[in-house]
Order: sequence, then C-alpha cells, then structure tokens
Amino acid sequence: MPNKPRRPIAAALLMLMAAALACSPAAGATATPLVALTQAAATITAAANIVATSNPAPASAASPTPAASATRAPTQAVTATAETAASATPGPATALDPCTLITTADATTILGAPATDGVANIGYCNYQDAGAKSETVRVFAFQSPASITGAILNDTSELLIGDTAATAKVNADVNSRDWVAAVNDMLASPVGMPNRTLVKLDGLGDTALFAHLALGGRRLAFALVAKKDVVIGFTMALVAGDAAATQKAVVPLLQGILAKLPPSFTVNGAP
Repeated sequence: MPNKPRRPIAAALLMLMAAALACSPAAGATATPLVALTQAAATITAAANIVATSNPAPASAASPTPAASATRAPTQAVTATAETAASATPGPATALDPCTLITTADATTILGAPATDGVANIGYCNYQDAGAKSETVRVFAFQSPASITGAILNDTSELLIGDTAATAKVNADVNSRDWVAAVNDMLASPVGMPNRTLVKLDGLGDTALFAHLALGGRRLAFALVAKKDVVIGFTMALVAGDAAATQKAVVPLLQGILAKLPPSFTVNGAP
C-alpha cells in the first residue's frame, strides 16, 4: 500500500507550536524581549525538527533552518552591543604624583648642577639646585581645564609681556578651552622681541614650543606641549646659560612624560 500523506502531521505540529507560543511566558508582562524571542525561536526550532523528521527533504535541499538563524542573531546582536558599550566606557582616572614625571637626575641635567629632590606644590613638582638654591625647575602635566588654564596664563604673563594682541588671542583660546590654539597663538607672537627666543618644537603632542628670556645675569625658560585634552611643560628660572643646551635637555623629558601619561588622570594637589 502507498504511504499516507504526512502533511496533516506537519500541520498538527505547527498548530501545536502556535499554541505553545501563545501560552509561553514570553507573552507575559514579566518576560524580557530577549527571553521571549529566544523561547519562541526554540519552540519553532523544535517543531521544525519534528516536521523534518516526519517528512524529510531531499539531501541536496538541506540548509540551516531560519529558526536557528533567528536564535543566533539576537544573541550576537546583544553581545556586540555589550562589547561596544564596554569599550566606550572610560576607565577610572589615575591619581598622578607630579614628582613622578621626571627624576632628580633629570632635573640635574637641566640645571647643570646637582638638584634637590622634587617637592610637590599645587600640582607642580619643584626642583632647585642643591647648593645656592637660586635656580628652579618646575614640571607639570594637567588634564583638568582649571589647572591647564592656570599653567598657560602663568606662562603668557611672562612670555608675552608687551604683546597685547597675542595675549588677547591666548585668553580667548583659554576661555574656549582650545589649548592647542592657545599654544599656537603664543608661537605666532612676533619673533625678534628683545632678549626672547621662541621656537616651535616638532613631533610633540599637537603643538609645542620652547621659549627663553634673557634677563641680565638670569633667564627664564618655558616649554609647553598641548594636545586636545592635555598640557604638559616646564617653567624654569635659571642663571645665565645657553638656551640651546636647555632646550636639548628638556625635549627628551617631554617625550618621556607624554609616553607614560595614563589616558585619564588627576594630579595630586592640583585645583
């Protein structure tokens, strides 16, 4: 006798599947969308497997069931969303001791004489020559807008004396928190001002400068490196000496500070 048609079996199973879905907790108010979708997909998968067993398709037509794909897709989408959210969440800020930015030996190199150990003060670290204590090297790295504002304006008050136009531009840049523009506007101050050397430093941050003011038997030197959200630098009060030698000593230290700064940080004692 010929085999009886098996379509009624498939139809009955599909009706059973629909009833299972209607009674599933996924339809309840407490089920989450992901749980509901996963349970529905599992029910569909089970029903489809039974139908396939009762009325198998030719081997050449075999392919992954849509139900299996429906089960995987929501799970993969949720996993990808979770991974994206995790990567976008910033880590906690590192508390930074400013006296770890350079070493006492580094300060000695800048001074050209033995230096005292660094002393932290309002976010800066100060070194002096160990003998007469007449020279000072002050180093800083800031991410806080308040601290960066103070550092740039302090340097501007010394470096741009007499250049009211450049001072006004820097003040406007600082008010808009555009640190890179502030340093660039300092660099744009007319070169050739009496007793002042102003040099652009390449390859440091988004922009950087070194400046030197000769004041009789004394001199002031500045180094500033700006990035979008970080400013680092040195302010130095030194005895008479060679500006080029001071620049040469400072540049590799700036490179080292940039290389070891954490992505997010606060500075102990800084405003």
